[in-house]
Amino acid sequence: MLDRLAPGADRERGATATIVAILLSGGVIMGMLAVSVDLGNLTYERRQVQNGADATSMALAAECAGDKSLGQPACDPDEVDDLLGANSRDGLSQYDARPGVPDGACARPGVAGTGSLSKCPSTGAIDDLGECPPLPEWLTNQPAIPYVETYAATEVAGGGDKLFLPFSRVLAGGASGDAGTSACARAAWGQPANYSATVPLTFSSCEWWSQTSNGTNYVEDGPSGALPGYGGADQPAWPTGREVAIQLHDPGNETEDCTWNGKDTAGGFGWLDEKSDDCQAEVTDNGWAHTDTGNNVPQPCKDVLPTLWKTVIEIPVFDCIVDSKDEPASVPTDPAACDPTQKQSSGNNTWYHIEGWAKFYVSGYTLPGATESSVMPGGLTCGSGGKCITGWFLTGQLSGSPDIAPPGSGTDFGTYVVKPAG
Repeated sequence: MLDRLAPGADRERGATATIVAILLSGGVIMGMLAVSVDLGNLTYERRQVQNGADATSMALAAECAGDKSLGQPACDPDEVDDLLGANSRDGLSQYDARPGVPDGACARPGVAGTGSLSKCPSTGAIDDLGECPPLPEWLTNQPAIPYVETYAATEVAGGGDKLFLPFSRVLAGGASGDAGTSACARAAWGQPANYSATVPLTFSSCEWWSQTSNGTNYVEDGPSGALPGYGGADQPAWPTGREVAIQLHDPGNETEDCTWNGKDTAGGFGWLDEKSDDCQAEVTDNGWAHTDTGNNVPQPCKDVLPTLWKTVIEIPVFDCIVDSKDEPASVPTDPAACDPTQKQSSGNNTWYHIEGWAKFYVSGYTLPGATESSVMPGGLTCGSGGKCITGWFLTGQLSGSPDIAPPGSGTDFGTYVVKPAG
């Protein structure tokens, strides 16, 4: 039986060899290799290029927002171009210079605060992977919200923008079989809308206005590297002369105040009523926060405060105090009912209205049962019997990614959010 099958097996082997020869001579195998190997390499390359575009768009948007806060409208794509190569396996990628976008980056037309960036020529296309997609609805409906687009492209060692694709070269008869790829990403920025966080305290807006000279004079450099983030090798210098001591606000004390532009208002900071046992109180901008009327540090916060020392925290900022048994339904329209000059309220009936968010470096604190001296050399103290937090206000990006409010929605307190937008 086996002897009878042998001739048939020989015939099958011969047929297979013939088919392979035909496929090879016809280029089918080479085409399959071009699809599986070359196209696979090109797809992998595009993922890396897209990562570079995503990273540079977010970083450039953050730079534009930060420059605006500091009065430095640079918005320079060259400041973030290292992220292109950093997101590529071989460390090579470049901006894609194209008609209307000579620097590989552009900004929303008709919007200020984007430096010398060219204006984006279109709103994107869904059928071209090298273009950004059309604007999302939330950005279309808010034409004043700024955004940037960055375009990234293939880069190879020795120059050029095409990958060596060996099997495609065979089919094309030369280097015309090589190819590159490009990608686009868009990011928007602005002050947050309905930003929420869990924090144990709130600062008076008057303190921010006073200490930043109406939002024009921040400590420019935030901490970097190992704690405390200042004064070490490759770290920024201590902001000498910029440290402030913000006193604990006592709702029952009419003498505590903060003066700004000749106006006497409620100042300091206040503890917020906790909803849990971990020193956290849910806070939303343009919302209300109930105060903890005690002067002592809430017990759970005694464990949390040391983790905030020598770090930058995001602080909700209150602009008025209301005496109300229940949480107010909205911001009162009667100025007398929501007046920041009100420095006294009735114990548990005290509510803070949260206007926005600020960033604050906590250099030290002196509170009942919880004390850490200022880490700044020769730093401030709270004085005899004082209860305060010391540090300085910074400008910068908030950690979350909430909705973006249109410009002019209120005081941003030097903070902003950056959000992917296609």
